[in-house]
Amino acid sequence: MTIDRVAQASRRFASSWTDPIVAPSGGRVVGFDGLRGFAVLLVVISHANVPFLRHGGMVGVQVFFVLSGYLITNVLLNEQTRTSRIALPSFYARRFLRLSPALIAAIVGGTLLALAVGEPFADIGRKALVNLLYLGNLDLTTRVNNPFGHLWTIAMEEQFYLVWPVLLIATKRLARTWVFAFVLAGAAASLMYRFSRDIGTSAGYRTAYFSPLANVYALLLGCAGALWLTARTKEARLPSWVWKVSLIGLLALASVPGLKDGLREADTTSTLVVKIVTSTVATVPAIGLVAAVATASAVPGWLTSRALVYFGTISYGLYLWHAILDWTIGQATGTTGVGGLLAGSTSAILAVGVATLSYRFIETPFLQRRDRFTP
Repeated sequence: MTIDRVAQASRRFASSWTDPIVAPSGGRVVGFDGLRGFAVLLVVISHANVPFLRHGGMVGVQVFFVLSGYLITNVLLNEQTRTSRIALPSFYARRFLRLSPALIAAIVGGTLLALAVGEPFADIGRKALVNLLYLGNLDLTTRVNNPFGHLWTIAMEEQFYLVWPVLLIATKRLARTWVFAFVLAGAAASLMYRFSRDIGTSAGYRTAYFSPLANVYALLLGCAGALWLTARTKEARLPSWVWKVSLIGLLALASVPGLKDGLREADTTSTLVVKIVTSTVATVPAIGLVAAVATASAVPGWLTSRALVYFGTISYGLYLWHAILDWTIGQATGTTGVGGLLAGSTSAILAVGVATLSYRFIETPFLQRRDRFTP
C-alpha cells in the first residue's frame, strides 16, 4: 500500500486513536492526523535512543493524552447535542473495535518474540495478560525487562474512558461552564497528587509517572479544551504565533533536558525529577497545538504533509510495535550506548512496516465495522 493510499484511507475512516474528528460546529477539522504523526515520531525516536531527544517519549505521550481528551469529549458532546443522549454501549463498542484487535495482535506477537529470545513463559504470559486487560499502569512489574512496558498509556486512556462518558451523562443538566470548572479542579487535584510523591526516588517517580491519578490531568485538560470551545457562542481563533511557540516548546522539552544524558540515561535523583517536570510542562504546548488545530481556518503545510499524515494514520500500530521490536532486538545488541542506538533505529524502521500491515489488514476492517455503532 502506497503512502497516498494510506493517507486517503485515513480520511475515509475516523483516525488513528479516537472517534471521527469533528469540530464544535460539526465540520471536519484537518491537521489532527499530522499532529498524531508528530507525536508518535517523538516517541519512536526517543525510544530509539537517538542522542539529545531522550525525553521525546514523555512529550509525545502528553500530546496524545491532550489530543485524545479533546477529540473524545468533542464527539461525545456532539452526540449528546444531536440525540440528547450518549449511547454508552455504542461508545464502548467503538472503542473496542478501534483498539483491541491491533492490541491483541501486538501482544501475541510480542509474547512469541519474548519466548523466542528466552523469556520464561509464565513470566511473559502474566505480563501479556495484564496488558491485555488494560492494567499495565497498575502493575509495576510489567515495566521491568519486558516488551510491553509502553502499553501503560493505552491502559490509562481506557480506564479514563470507562468513567468520563458516565460523568458527562451525569452532568448533562449543568451548564458546560460549570462542568469545565469541575474538570479543571480535577486536573489541579491530579497535579497536586503527582507532585506530592517523592519524585527524586525510584518508588516516588514510578507512582508519579505511571499512576492513573497522577496522569489523568493531561486527559482532563484535553476534555476541558473541548468543553470550553463548545461553550463559546463566538468562533474562537488563536493568534498565529501559538503554532510556533507550541512547536518550539515541545521540541525544546524533548531535547534540551536530554542533552545531559546523550546515549546514556542514569536514574539519578536529578534525572528523575527532570523527567516528571518535563512531562508535566509539556502539557502546556500540547494544549496550544491541539487548540490551534481545532480553531484554525487553515493549518500549516508541515502539519498536513503526506509524511506526517502517513505516520499519523499508522500511529496506533507504530506505537504498539516499536517498543516490542526494540526490546526484542535489544536483547541481542544491548539497550545502551551504540548497541541501544542500533537496536532502536532498526526496530523503528521495522515497526513502520509492521504498523502499515496492521492498519491495512487488522485495523481497517474493524474500523469499517465500527461505523455500525456510530449514531
